Amino acid sequence: MLLTPVPLAIDWQEISDQATVLGVFVALAVGLATTVVMIRQEKVTRRGQQLQSEHATAAAERAESAARLTEEWWVSTI
Repeated sequence: MLLTPVPLAIDWQEISDQATVLGVFVALAVGLATTVVMIRQEKVTRRGQQLQSEHATAAAERAESAARLTEEWWVSTI
């Protein structure tokens, strides 16, 4: 009858190699996820700045229009 030998010792080198490979894959996944989040955040920030600029332009136009109306009213009352 043929018996296969049972290893009595744990191969720590193989376990550490597998852990290293797993660590590399986890680091790559985290790096990719971080990049995606940063790109999305940059888009949101850029859109917010664009909206802020549009609101500021609209407010400036309203202020200019109000000043023009006030000036016309003063001229007409004199």
